[in-house]
Amino acid sequence: YKRSTHSEEGAELHVLSREPRDWQRYLSQGLTTTPWAVSGWLGASALAPFTTSVPDMIVYVPDKDFESSIERLTRHDDMTVVDRGGRVHLRSAPRFTFEFDRHIDGLPVASPVRVYADLVRSGGRALEAAEHLREIAIGF
Repeated sequence: YKRSTHSEEGAELHVLSREPRDWQRYLSQGLTTTPWAVSGWLGASALAPFTTSVPDMIVYVPDKDFESSIERLTRHDDMTVVDRGGRVHLRSAPRFTFEFDRHIDGLPVASPVRVYADLVRSGGRALEAAEHLREIAIGF
């Protein structure tokens, strides 16, 4: 994953709510026909709960749907594009990425290995969540 030659596009989205369930609802409403999967803190929380609060989330959409996803998501009054510090980190991914996701309580979650790698890439406190996820959901 780390050595992938895929050129990932990204956008930071700010949402007024601090509640991950609201973020999920905004995504469900905006990306009705687009595959998507969460990763990072929210993905880890779904796969192997570790923390009581979720500071942000990574959301993957297929490469070809990246630009249209930004447009559809920002139609919601509570979601805007920002330069940095967004709670929702929208990322592009190859189509095959979505073949490995799973639904947990209605939430499409990226593969545990991708969630683990995203947490490691985030660094800081996310490293502890990554280690917990590795032990619980990946199994080594």
